[in-house]
Amino acid sequence: MVFKVNLTIRRMGRNCGSCKQEFETVVTACSAEMAVRFAKEYSGADPETHQFSINYVMAI
Repeated sequence: MVFKVNLTIRRMGRNCGSCKQEFETVVTACSAEMAVRFAKEYSGADPETHQFSINYVMAI
């Protein structure tokens, strides 16, 4: 299936405007959980220094 995933990525411990970014991608995955995992990898953000918030996962 093809999913559209939208994430908000923040640097851990920070809430300033420049420490936050929106990331949206389209991925092919077997499940919504796998789609989110792929989107996090594709974003290039380090999970040890960044926090991910899932805005939506939509099958298209």
